[in-house]
Amino acid sequence: MVFDHLISYGISQGYTIWHAHGERKGEASYHAIGAQNNNEQINEGSSGMTTMLHDVFSMFDPEIVEGTGPEIRVEVGEAGVQYENRQDSNERVNKFYNILKDADEPLYEGCTKHTKFSAIVRLWNMKCLGGLSNSIFIELLEFVNELLPPGASLPKNTYEAKKYMNELGLGYEKILVCPNSCMLFWKDNENLETCLVCGASKWKQKESMDESSKKGRTNDGVLRHPAHGLAWKTFDSQHDEFASDPRNVRLGLSADGFNPFGPSSPSMNIDVYLEPLISELKELWEIGAPTYDVCSREIFTMRAALMWTINDFPAYGDLSGWSTKGRLACPCCMGNTRSRWLKHGKKISYMGHRRFLPINHKWRMMARTFDGTREINPPPTMPTPDEILEQLDDERCNDRTNRKRNRVVGSTTVKEHSWKKRSIFFSLPYWKDNLLRHNLDVMHIEKNVVDNIVGTLLNIVKKSKDGIQARLDLQEMGLRPQLHPVITAANKTYLPPAIFTMSNKEKEDLLKVIKNVKVPDGYSSNVSCCIKLEHRTIVGMKSHDSHILMQQLLPIALRGSLPKKVIEPLIELSGFFRGICSKTMRLEDLDRLESRIPYILCQLEMIFPPSFFTVMVHLVIHLVAECKLGGPVHYRWMYPVERYLHRLKFHVRNKTAPEGSIAEGYLLEELLTFCSRYLESAQTVFNRPSRNPDDSKGKVLDVRLDFTVWTQAHRYILFNSDDFTPFRMMHLEILRNTIDERHVSNEELQKRHQDQFCNWFQDYVMKMDDNERSELGHKVVMHSKGPLQVAKEFKRIVINGTKYRTRNYENGKKTQNCGVSVCIEDGPAWYGQLTRIIEIMYYDGSRYVLFKCDWADVTRGKGFKEDEFGFSLVNFSHLVHTGNRITDDPFVLSSQVSQVYYVADERCPNWVVVVKTKPRDVYDTGEEEVTDDDDDEYLVNEYCNTSNDEAIEPAIDDVVWTRNDIDGLTIETP
Repeated sequence: MVFDHLISYGISQGYTIWHAHGERKGEASYHAIGAQNNNEQINEGSSGMTTMLHDVFSMFDPEIVEGTGPEIRVEVGEAGVQYENRQDSNERVNKFYNILKDADEPLYEGCTKHTKFSAIVRLWNMKCLGGLSNSIFIELLEFVNELLPPGASLPKNTYEAKKYMNELGLGYEKILVCPNSCMLFWKDNENLETCLVCGASKWKQKESMDESSKKGRTNDGVLRHPAHGLAWKTFDSQHDEFASDPRNVRLGLSADGFNPFGPSSPSMNIDVYLEPLISELKELWEIGAPTYDVCSREIFTMRAALMWTINDFPAYGDLSGWSTKGRLACPCCMGNTRSRWLKHGKKISYMGHRRFLPINHKWRMMARTFDGTREINPPPTMPTPDEILEQLDDERCNDRTNRKRNRVVGSTTVKEHSWKKRSIFFSLPYWKDNLLRHNLDVMHIEKNVVDNIVGTLLNIVKKSKDGIQARLDLQEMGLRPQLHPVITAANKTYLPPAIFTMSNKEKEDLLKVIKNVKVPDGYSSNVSCCIKLEHRTIVGMKSHDSHILMQQLLPIALRGSLPKKVIEPLIELSGFFRGICSKTMRLEDLDRLESRIPYILCQLEMIFPPSFFTVMVHLVIHLVAECKLGGPVHYRWMYPVERYLHRLKFHVRNKTAPEGSIAEGYLLEELLTFCSRYLESAQTVFNRPSRNPDDSKGKVLDVRLDFTVWTQAHRYILFNSDDFTPFRMMHLEILRNTIDERHVSNEELQKRHQDQFCNWFQDYVMKMDDNERSELGHKVVMHSKGPLQVAKEFKRIVINGTKYRTRNYENGKKTQNCGVSVCIEDGPAWYGQLTRIIEIMYYDGSRYVLFKCDWADVTRGKGFKEDEFGFSLVNFSHLVHTGNRITDDPFVLSSQVSQVYYVADERCPNWVVVVKTKPRDVYDTGEEEVTDDDDDEYLVNEYCNTSNDEAIEPAIDDVVWTRNDIDGLTIETP
């Protein structure tokens, strides 16, 4: 110790170090100091760090460590070495001794292995050697900090660690350059703001949010967002100032009935409760609200506008003021609504869809086939905003005590309307000019249509639209005499079977298809629970169950159950709902759907009785027009609203005050939502993993691949990677030069190419010298050797948010996740069932997840066919190969497949119907070009070819309303 002190401090404190003669304060002095620090508890690694600091700082500033810089006093005591800087003006001196202090102090009290500085260097070394990303390094630092006792002071993230390391002087200088590469802003030109040559600013211009928004909004004729709809665009054109700032907010208002203690809704008087909301909306439009922009870090005035409302049909009437009941219930046709009172059914029928056909269409003149009248009127048109305001000026519309139907008397004609009030929304200055003020809810419309169809086909009690009252109404109207009720003996009435009437056997077959269906995980609820085979009925369907039934399952189940005349329009109606419910829609597709829906509804008018056509069925004809105005329906329907309202109702704990419970629960939820943004260690709504997080796997098994599977997997990788395309082309050219193409077909050539390429490729690379192999690249060389024999095998895996399971693993489960499909360029789509999931690894560390499947033979017609309605059917008893031979090709990359599921039908043994699916949370943002080959993205499973409407028009003298192959129904005479 005496020796170390003499070396460190010398004999005479006034001795001058002759650094110009080569004398230095010596590395030994720092070693000595480091050795004495903390009572010699820290090992030699600390002194190594101290030596490094001495070398670094003496390299740049020798006077700091040679004693010619600011005077430093070093005191050694029980607490270790204490450094005191007598002159704080030299920042670099302070940095040096601060780091030197960290290099001598233990990481925490009692630590004998590392100091703070050595620990940071060691961790940073691990990051560099291991190639850790910043995010992984941050997690590592957080984990190490959690392990250390209190008092330890490691950096919390990569930024702090990098900042600490930069104190060593290992930084760099940033030199700006002209955007046009004219000059450097350097040395004498460092402080210039513009280029001396071209005048361009050296600063990158910050793209305004408005420019970014306009740049990001594509205009390729595809509707992806309400901003692509005509209503949004028209609003922007009418209010330029509001639209100029994309930070301004467009709002939608949703309302739904909630009556926990009975039907006590305010109905049309809801405006009383909306007055505070309207007042705030006016303030947000005219004045705005100061809002902090986290991007620009400034306060701006945010304005807001109410674009539309989203409600079920009763709430539609309460908010709009147009009564959605009675003869003029349609808020789109308004005063031109075509309706008819059914005397015996005690309800109103909304038919008259022939008005929407071309003016010269022959169906317009077919009175007996429809409602007994000829149709000569054009389709109704929506009144202008001024015409609506003129109707609302009626004093009775502003009288809350008068809710009877009003008549507006004009100068020459009398026009009916169904306005019950002047809605409070018209007090908003922009409301009357909105093209789409209130949305028709596709969710409720679709459910009501499904209930009508299923209830009528299965003749469900109280849900069927065909019964004695419906037949008496037909008799009253003088229509379809074959269906009129016949009074028999013993006070009985016989109802002849209609063309849509199903036998018990047909009902059972239809229900069995739905009962036995298995859908992918997260696709829908278990619809089979709603099927009651013993009663031949469906009960307890929710809105989403009806959605899946209408768009996917019902068309499949209807095949073979009814005459083609009945099935075709129902299948086409299913395709219509799939079209308007697409996440993205082309304008030309919407035009086609808009032209087809009148034909569909007119066909249904030929089949079903007038009682079938409730106002909800009629509203279907207006849905496409609203899609053009408002964009995709998933932004404008009630599914997310209903789920949110369910969460609000869950807040009700005090049954005596449900409104207060909801308000308090909502406020607490908002506070927790805000606070949860700052919770890092707890799971919140923002960091909670999704239902199917990517790369989620079950049990992992290490397996040794046999030679056949190893070869098949390796061959597929080489033939499906662009890195090896030049070598494949080279091998093909060699084969062509070595064989006589006159005697070898192209198919045989390709077969030899697949069989021989792997071995040829390996030999080709191995024969190269080291320089040639280095030019190929490490990946190519390592892949030529093939993958490792040991691979990982899974029973299930999640890829891009989609869960896949092997066929054997999901036996006995309620869901089906083994169906896959692969589309080949210029070739047919292949359909398979997943049998194995393996992950292979090459010697360079490259990993590939491969699916081994049983592929149906789609080439020779034995394993694939299309039925008369356009459904794709596959037969897995006819496979393209077994996958057991080395020449078979059973594998496919997991990234290449899309998920499908198969629906079995006992009426077609061994054949299953293919149903395509799309991931729930995947959206087309318009970044890629939309081509004509992307039809699946818009109309998945478009069954039934509907391009020729003439083929489905019945002849006037050949109209059949009844079925002769089943018995009718005998009931008590009412």
